[in-house]
Amino acid sequence: MTLKDYDSILQYEYLMAFQEMNRIQEQYDGETQHGLNEAEQERWNQRIEAELNQYGLARRREALAPLTPRIPEP
Repeated sequence: MTLKDYDSILQYEYLMAFQEMNRIQEQYDGETQHGLNEAEQERWNQRIEAELNQYGLARRREALAPLTPRIPEP
């Protein structure tokens, strides 16, 4: 394969990963109401932890601690 072939493959894989990231972000925002729904946020935290564990990756507990939503004042 040529350098151009590798470049095309990398561009395609990047776009697919970007689309997947956006799909998951929209799912997360919809299910958690942008992190405001604490029960759903905890479910997502557990999902992320389980996926990290599948790859043998540990996470710091504070990394996924619920964030205090900042609601803009009118």
